[in-house]
Amino acid sequence: MADGILKLARPRKVASASNRYRIQVLDRAAQIMDCFGFDHKELSVSEIGRRTRLHKSTTHRILMTLEYNQLIKQNSETGKYHLGIKLFKLGNQAVLQFDLRDSCRPHLIRLMDKTKETVHLAVLDGDQVLYLDKVEGRHALRMPSRVGRHITTYCTSLGKAMLSCLEETDVKRMLQSQPFKVLTPSTIRNLDLLLTDLRATRKRGYSIDDEEIEIGLRCVGAPIYDHTMRMVGAISVAAPSARLTTQKLPPFGRMVLEAAEEISKELGYEKQKRANAR
Repeated sequence: MADGILKLARPRKVASASNRYRIQVLDRAAQIMDCFGFDHKELSVSEIGRRTRLHKSTTHRILMTLEYNQLIKQNSETGKYHLGIKLFKLGNQAVLQFDLRDSCRPHLIRLMDKTKETVHLAVLDGDQVLYLDKVEGRHALRMPSRVGRHITTYCTSLGKAMLSCLEETDVKRMLQSQPFKVLTPSTIRNLDLLLTDLRATRKRGYSIDDEEIEIGLRCVGAPIYDHTMRMVGAISVAAPSARLTTQKLPPFGRMVLEAAEEISKELGYEKQKRANAR
């Protein structure tokens, strides 16, 4: 049968359990939807084909099926495609079902009231940080944070807070193939420097982004744990460096750490059990 929308992936003679029931066309559809993002809201068939390395005719057939199911929509003026309304509906349902956000929200508001600055909640999604919630501070703050957006781990307080909870071997495995993009003069430039930073983070309990993702922006973050003693996310406070001076980093760090510990306790985390487990 010709390569097309109904073709199933041929099972290999020796296949892992995770690959046994994979359907090739669904993998390809997921590849196509992964092409879109905040920086690539609309793409042509050719652009999608280049990004996925799929043949143009295959790409077009899959796009037509995704469009029929309202997962993709074509712009009638440009001929390009963008994500469909159904994904927005499904995404909202997923977020509403995510208990972590609901549990954290009151604590985020209290932390914002204490610090008067913008507070974030995020989780680790693969090797990136995914923003789950944001409570705006009382001052305007220009920064690349948006609920649902992904950012890098190595130059953010949220990312470093979560990475500090992992074994160094896991951090190496996760980031060894990721290029360390230098965004400012203070950005961590390699894995060894990151591991040193994570050791300092573990020692003090909170992480610091000292103008590493953007000049003029400082953040402090701390991890959140659940009843299984597992890290499930992190919270942070972000502010312009003119307000969040280096002298204020320790008291802000302690406030963030205290809020993270309160959330963890509410999720059933027992600090003593984790200490004993080590």
